[in-house]
Amino acid sequence: MAFGDHDELLRAACFSALDRLRSRFGDELPKQNGLDAGFAFDGARVPFLNWQKGIFRAARQTGPAALSVMTSASSPYEADGVSEDDGYWYAYRKGESGRRDNDALRAAHLLQTPLVYFLSVAPGYFEALYPMYVEDDDPHAQRVHLAPGAIRLGEAVPLVDGNVARVFARLFRLAGDAREQSWPLAARHLPKVRAGEFNEALMELGALVCTPRNPRCGACPLQAACDGKDAPEQFPERKVRAARPLLAWDAYALLRKDGAVLLEQRKGEKLFGGLWELPRAKPPGVRLQGPLEKSGVVEQTLTHREVRVTVHSARASGEAREGFRWVVPEGLVKLGLSSLTRKTLRAAQVRLTSRAP
Repeated sequence: MAFGDHDELLRAACFSALDRLRSRFGDELPKQNGLDAGFAFDGARVPFLNWQKGIFRAARQTGPAALSVMTSASSPYEADGVSEDDGYWYAYRKGESGRRDNDALRAAHLLQTPLVYFLSVAPGYFEALYPMYVEDDDPHAQRVHLAPGAIRLGEAVPLVDGNVARVFARLFRLAGDAREQSWPLAARHLPKVRAGEFNEALMELGALVCTPRNPRCGACPLQAACDGKDAPEQFPERKVRAARPLLAWDAYALLRKDGAVLLEQRKGEKLFGGLWELPRAKPPGVRLQGPLEKSGVVEQTLTHREVRVTVHSARASGEAREGFRWVVPEGLVKLGLSSLTRKTLRAAQVRLTSRAP
């Protein structure tokens, strides 16, 4: 079996296993008793990802392309985030030790093989985005661009990544969604022989010559036929992002005299299920020792939604009922807290520390 056939079957098994996990847990998949089990392929158990580093190529693979990438809750990749093209920027691994992993990312771009992006939403919880494609490779900025697409296995078909869409947008002065309009153009111009080399050449042209900024039009073999050569940076037109639904609620930072803060554990089937957060209403059995004061507003962008939390603070006392817990500052780091909860605690001037003062 050729490595392409073998790895296509492995990726299909990976995606099928993730489908089953999502039907069981929803969009936020737990590491424990979920992703940590891996998936079955050819009589063996294959990991979904590598928990120690972000870029993963499975030992069972025969081809060079990465199977998955991962952003952890404390990863330096988190700042890259969502791009204007409905995708994600993902940084190369730094240093000599990351060369092999970066090669796997570049191979995924060159071969246009689908992979999984495990996006951390809270410690121990990930959203699995698939199939994703490495649609742009930017060696100068030391990063790649990941974007969703449809699975394309074993077919001699046109390929449109961000580089190819940019070439077509300038060549034909495309107005509107360049990627959508580029697919029929790519199919129309695809040669009957050596289609793969043609696709690779278009991607290389966009990556090295027809670049997003400062394109090298004088070195482009298509310059004479290019309708957009006089104003190349106007194409492709920027897309207007669809608005994400907004989730908004109030959170209450109730602080005891000894500095402990009251937290509530979310139900397992909901967003951030099983994690601890500030209560969204005054819990039973708790008495306020002063007025509630607004501490601030915390906003965060998740993959499919915007979140806005208005934080109120007050001194309080009383018994923590079932599902609630008084936690001193040095105990907070031992709990499962989402990055959103950490932000709300900071808004309430609650200090997160691993040592007692």
